This record gives sequence, C-alpha cells and structure tokens, in this order.
Amino acid sequence: MQSGYLQEAKIWGGSLCLHLVNSQQCGARIAFFGADDAYETSSLEPPAVVPAGPDVPPGTSLLAMGGAGYSGTGILDAFVQASGQIVTLQSWGFVLEGSDEVVAVAGNRDLGLVYRLRLLLKGGALEIDAELSHSGEQAIAVERCASALLPLPDWGCGVEAGYGSWSREGYSALLPLQPGAVERSQRLGRPGFFGPPCLSVFDSPKADEVQRAIRVHLAWSGSCRLRAERLADGLSELVAEAVFDPGEILLRRGDRLELPGVVVLISHSGVEGLALASHNYVRHIRSTSVRPVHFNTWEACYFNFDEQRLKTLAAEAAALGAERFVLDDGWFVGRNDDTTSLGDWTPDPVKLPGGLEPVIDEVERLGMSFGLWVEPEMVSQNSQLFRDHPEWVLGYPGDFLPTGRHQLVLNLGIEAAREHVFTMLSKLLSGGRIEYIKWDSNRELYPATYDGRAAGYRHIEGVHKLLARVRGTFPGVEIESCASGGGRMDFGMLRYVHRYWPSDATDPVDRARVQSSVLQHFPPELIGTHVGASPNGLTGRQTSMSFRVLVALFGHMGLELDPGRLSDKERETLASGISIYRRFRGLLHSGRLIVQKTHDPNLNCDLIVSSGGDGLLRVLRTGMNAWPRHPRVAVRGLDSAAKYFVTRLSLSRGDDRILGTFTGASLAWTGLAADPGRPQSGSLFHLKKC
Repeated sequence: MQSGYLQEAKIWGGSLCLHLVNSQQCGARIAFFGADDAYETSSLEPPAVVPAGPDVPPGTSLLAMGGAGYSGTGILDAFVQASGQIVTLQSWGFVLEGSDEVVAVAGNRDLGLVYRLRLLLKGGALEIDAELSHSGEQAIAVERCASALLPLPDWGCGVEAGYGSWSREGYSALLPLQPGAVERSQRLGRPGFFGPPCLSVFDSPKADEVQRAIRVHLAWSGSCRLRAERLADGLSELVAEAVFDPGEILLRRGDRLELPGVVVLISHSGVEGLALASHNYVRHIRSTSVRPVHFNTWEACYFNFDEQRLKTLAAEAAALGAERFVLDDGWFVGRNDDTTSLGDWTPDPVKLPGGLEPVIDEVERLGMSFGLWVEPEMVSQNSQLFRDHPEWVLGYPGDFLPTGRHQLVLNLGIEAAREHVFTMLSKLLSGGRIEYIKWDSNRELYPATYDGRAAGYRHIEGVHKLLARVRGTFPGVEIESCASGGGRMDFGMLRYVHRYWPSDATDPVDRARVQSSVLQHFPPELIGTHVGASPNGLTGRQTSMSFRVLVALFGHMGLELDPGRLSDKERETLASGISIYRRFRGLLHSGRLIVQKTHDPNLNCDLIVSSGGDGLLRVLRTGMNAWPRHPRVAVRGLDSAAKYFVTRLSLSRGDDRILGTFTGASLAWTGLAADPGRPQSGSLFHLKKC
C-alpha cells in the first residue's frame, strides 16, 4: 500500500450505497452494495481458511491478482516485453471524489504502472470506468485487462445470458452458477446477435422466483467477454472486459489505456426490477426528443427505385401519418446490389439525376423530415475508395481478403481513414436537411489485423471517436445504430445514438419475442419497431395488419412496407394505429413498463403507466391457448385505491368500446377479459386514472 490513500470509503447516490474496504490481505473489497435502506455498518469478515488452501486466503476483490493462491480470473494479465517478467499490482486504497464517486487505485511502483477504477453512483446504477497508465521505461504487453472484476453476493445461484443469430435475436438461457463458469463472449469485433453484452445473476435458478438480481453491462461495441464463475472455495465473481488479440496492446512510457465502461444494475424485485432500473438509468443519461413515425424504404423497394418512385412512396407514407422518410441502401453511385460501391457516397446520377435535393424537397413539402442510410465503416472492393486507398482496410496487406456481404472493413483506427469518412459525412449533413442517419454495420471484423498486427480494439475506439465527432459537429442529427439488425446493441453506443434497430426480422411473431428481450435493457423510445409486410419476406407468415400494428406500438414506431400493395382496409387500420401511437407516444416513451405475468407462454401482456397514473395495456396472443377457455388477465402495477376508466381501443375508427370504471385493486384481483383468443391477434386498452 502507499500512504495518502483511504483504506475505507462509502458513497451514496440514487438510493444506493457502496461501502469499500482495503486490506493488505484481500485488497479492495465490497463490504456492501445495495439499497441504502438495507445498509448495515458491520465490517466485512475476511475470507475463511479452507482445507488444502492458502494459509492467508486472498478472497475475491475488485483488484484481485494471481500469485497468492487466488484462483479466479484476476484483473490483469501482462508482462514486461523485454524480460517476460509478469506484472503484478498492489491495491493501494481509495480516493474520494465526492459523496457519490470513489476511485480505487492499484499499481506497481517499480514498473511505473497504475490501474485506476472509478466507481460512480449515477441514475440508480453503479458506473465503473477503468484505465491503465504507464510512466515507466519498459514496454509492457497487456494480454487482458478487466474493466470490472465484481465479487458476487452469496445469494447468486443463477446466471442469465442471451443468445441468438441474425434475424433470430432475443433468446435467453438461465443457467445454474455451479463450480465452473458461465461465459458470454464474442470474438469477431462486435457484441453480436446474442443481445447486449451483459450477464444477470439471480438468487434463484428459476426466473419466476427471482427476487434479488444483479446485471452487469459492458459498455463496449467490439469483441468482449463476460464471465461469471464459482471458485473452488465457493466464492463467486463476474469479470467484464474487452477482448484483446495477441500483441494488440503494448504500453510504452506515457501511454494510457482507457478501458470500456461497465454499468451495474441491481434489483430487489426480480427481473421486472432490473428492467425498471435499466430504463431509469438510460433515461437519466439520454434525453429523448419526440419520436416521429418512420417510413423506411428498404422493404418497400430494396435497391429498385428512382426519384419518382421515392416521391410516390413519400406521398403514400405521409398519407398514412408518417413523419420521417428514411432513404435506405441503394441511393449512391453504382449501388444496384450489395456487391459494389460502398465508400463512394455520392448520389447515383442514374437513379437520382438531381441528387438528393428533389427528394428532400418533396419529403419536406409533405410535412416530413428526411433521413438517410449510410455504412461509414465499410467499403466494397469494387469502389473508387478502395481503388484509391486499399491500405485503409483491415487485413491489409493480404493476397486474400475475406469478405462479408461482399465488403471489407475500413480500419478506423487509422486517423486518415477516419478523417475521410468524417469529411464525407460532413458533406451530406452540412446542409442541415438530413436530420437522421441510419448508421449500419453489416459485417464482423475479420481479419481484425493491419500490417499483420492486431487492430480490432483500436478500430472500435476509432468508431466511437468518429461517432463522438459527428454528434459534436451536428448535434441536431439523430443517429440509429444498426448492425444487420441487433448485432451492436450496447451501452457503449448509447453515448452516441438515439435509437437501435433490434432485428432485421419484421415478422410480428418473432418481433414480439425480440422486442420483449430488448425492453429488458432499453426503454421503448430507443427501440425501432416497424410494421412490415404480409406475407413476411423472411418467414412467409401471413398476419393481420392489426396484429402487426399492435406489436409495433410499444417502441419507436415505423413502417417497413410498400403502401401501394395494401388494401383499403389495411390502410385504414395502419393509419388508425399510427394515430393511436401519435396520441399516446408521450406516455409510451416516458412511462414505466410492467410486464404482466401469465402462465400462458403464447400470451404477452405489457402495461406502460405514466407518472400521472394513466396506462396503456397491450395483450398479444402469438399462439393457441392449451384450453378453450381464456382466463381474465390480471393487471398489476396500478394504484390499488384509484379508479380507472377503461376503454378498449380499436384500430377501426370510431369502434372504441367503453368497458367501465374499475378500481386498481379489482383489476389486479379479478382482471380484465383481455385475451383476444385467436392466435396472432391482440387487444389494446387505455386505463384513464379518475
């Protein structure tokens, strides 16, 4: 230890308390983390000596290292490049930065290496930021360095991890935390279709029995690892870290490695409490403007359009109630399929002889704003950009460059490449008429090398730098994060984007699952939820317009279809749904989401309650009930003593049905006859607090 550091620290913030202690034996440990009303001042007992274990057991800590009998992952694996000497760190203590912030410090004085772990209670969550700084003479090779090494509470016995694949996102598994580890990792340069890079630890191996829960999010958009492990002595820990490739991180004198941040959420009310904590945190750090109804051109016409076709689509979209027109892929020179032209971001003179301006003029005349699809991180081999700068791609130089979706990745760790992309984006955005960009990333990073050296981590750093610069230069432009759908939905992107596209699947049955999963992490206003065509292009499933609309309502609503192919009845239903969305989006995008528990896996019930007490209840039936009779739906989360005027909202104009006035207690006890009965149908209710 070094003098001048505190050996004990307590911080409070957002009804949370964090108490840390430091000792020669165990290093920096968490004595308490939880709700402030549950805080106890009793000191943390040192870990017990176990048979055949170390005489001085190291235990789990925030800054644990190997070498003293500690069997866990550890905070750092590094060595001195010249000598191969293993780098060790000693926990020095804490520095208080205020009532809600503390920095834990560890270091190696002989090598000039310091690890700082900043812990801040913010928005009802614990934010953790870490950095490794080097002031010594010898270069240090870092094989891995954790952003957070979190000792888990004794009650943790189940770990939830997401999984999925392209257009099949939104699945999860609850696994027992037994001796051994549960790991969620991605090695191809983005978090991937498993969902946000996070793990949740529960006090029960059964989801419907969970009370206490903790969730750890890694705020990183690249390769990552989260690992929950039960150690041999029965203690457990969770490590969250970016994945470095061999030789990628070499620290020389004066270098500093800023590690991805971590967000820790806790709940005393199960999975529902975790979702609420996550929504509260996101809304605390991200203010959201009114979410206009989107019309996106992709599934309406794909690459097949010209200026007149776009103007026709714009008129049809505006007639339905759309408020923003987003021109997707295919607008730039030579782009008639996905094999060519990425990187040449000028309007195609064949499709758009007048450029984008005539289309924007028409969109604005119709009362809508204009948005544009771009994929700034990628380049086609058949493009002028690649011909001019083949040295800017990941994998350079190489006789064979493996492609994905027929494209390569621009190495945005190269400042010149990053400057080129920013200049291109500036030309598009400087006129002030493009208010929204759909920022796509349609492939993973392979090979994540440059000149034979690992480059994936620095590339993602470059992506974040570029996004930060675009946001700073064009603060009025909104950005959507899309990565073949849900391939990059993480808290690292949250600092720069206004919305996520959670999946390329627009089939409403699949979307109901995907959106329920994503809503565990992000509030509705950040989730793009579009009404697609029927039959669906991916699944071939036919669904009613009313069902598609109801699925899309609880998010940032949009359209992903050709209005010209709709029947008059479908247009009426869609326009009515858009009208309902516009009427209630203030509630939808600020209220508290309460998932209503049912015993029917094919019945999804969600309630969003405003701060004033009004609510919207949506009931979706995705498949058949096992019984011919449909039980009433109990509505939890209302004020039990208040009365509610309940109306069943119809997607046929003028057909709303008044059900009557009920107390919150009766709605929770007796429930509503809300089950729509037939598969792939739904119901929507407005609960007006009297």
